[in-house]
Amino acid sequence: MTLIQARVLANWRTLLFGDDFTKASTKHFAFQLEIASADPAALEGLRELTLRRDQACRAECYKLPHATLEDQAQWFVKYLALLRQFVASASHWEGALQKDRSGFIWSSPLSSYAADARFSLRSVHAEEIMALFMYAALLQQQAYDPAVQPAPDSSTAGADPAGSSRRSLKATLSGLSLTSGISRRCSKSLSFGRSHAAPAEATPGESADTPNGAAAAGTGSDAAADTSVPAAAAPDADHAAIVTLYRRAAGVLQFVAEQLLPAAAAAAGFPAGSDCPVELHEGAAAAMQALCLAQAQGVAALRAELRGTSPALVAALHCGAAELYEQAASTLRSLKPPSQAGGAVAPAGASPPLSERLRRFLAISATRHEAKGLQALAASCRAEMQLGQASACLRDGLAKVRQCLVVCEKDEDWKAALQADLQELEVLHKAYEKERQEVYSQRVPAAAPTLPAGRCIVTPIAYASPECGEGFFK
Repeated sequence: MTLIQARVLANWRTLLFGDDFTKASTKHFAFQLEIASADPAALEGLRELTLRRDQACRAECYKLPHATLEDQAQWFVKYLALLRQFVASASHWEGALQKDRSGFIWSSPLSSYAADARFSLRSVHAEEIMALFMYAALLQQQAYDPAVQPAPDSSTAGADPAGSSRRSLKATLSGLSLTSGISRRCSKSLSFGRSHAAPAEATPGESADTPNGAAAAGTGSDAAADTSVPAAAAPDADHAAIVTLYRRAAGVLQFVAEQLLPAAAAAAGFPAGSDCPVELHEGAAAAMQALCLAQAQGVAALRAELRGTSPALVAALHCGAAELYEQAASTLRSLKPPSQAGGAVAPAGASPPLSERLRRFLAISATRHEAKGLQALAASCRAEMQLGQASACLRDGLAKVRQCLVVCEKDEDWKAALQADLQELEVLHKAYEKERQEVYSQRVPAAAPTLPAGRCIVTPIAYASPECGEGFFK
């Protein structure tokens, strides 16, 4: 890898997608007060549900000094296991919700409503779906947060005390990083006291299949990392762990899209029109699943580049990531309101508006990967001594990055990251142009070579509802 390539990779920064998602939240819900029950065992289970829900979905209220996002993920597993048992008996409990209560109160980070906008959901099926959306977002947060790795075992406790390899995890993460409200807020409110390596195996609730594409995982770094150091120093296990977490998040959303949403819509009508959060609309979970896979694919493409994979294949991997982002955007544009009681469908124009920042996030991510694909294609052309075509690729890549800067609008963090991309591509373009003029004397064609067809190498890790040992609900 040349010094210029190393600098370009080191400045391939992760953009933090906040704002709408940082404001996502849910209010306290006391199952034992909202649902009437005379059964002592069921009443104990309802109290346990309340506790586990607060720990998982409102973890910022606990502020435990040594809690990590990994701890919160375990709380989610426990809550989702007991909630699944409760939902399985929902035919008995659904009508027990107190009529004069507001039900489950959630915000909708996928919509463009104000942060204080709340949706009242009177369905335990809807509660399970919203909780799984939050859990998937937490897994995304773990994928690029260097402070959420599990503690090292005794045989490696003395290694890497400062976590230097973790601090290189963000800089070369491809695409923009998306955080949900709960995961972003927890990263601010919880104190992280450990540095460790994320588990590649699935936690309870996810099948432990071999991570397809994990072998091609990518690298990244913290924003404070020294960008003069190539990010290739990060161990392969960290790269694989990042891809695995994104694939686990995609598996959770696949479970919601293919199993929970159809069954929930048939079992109980969701709120109609603008009273229904975007997350409950048909297609929302599938769109976010594609987004998680796009992030995993991008990491895989960058790791392939760091490992010296042929530039043509690297370009195809980046194009695959761009296609997944475009798929997510296309799915969001065609969302359908959920069916109502009796099979009625809400009016098409009654859905809450989608987050404009999310739309820009997807557009910038896709275009950014196309620029990265053009950069790899330029390297392929240079290897074949076609410097004119290589220069045309970089010219078009620069145009795409400049296009992203225009779309950024007032997002200064995004602009800073894209400015770094632009600067590095300009350096690379200048070097190619000098070689073209002084050595090859080739003309730059008006049209750059066509990007290769995208090649996707990542798939979701299947999610299955975790088992609950306690038999509170019959």
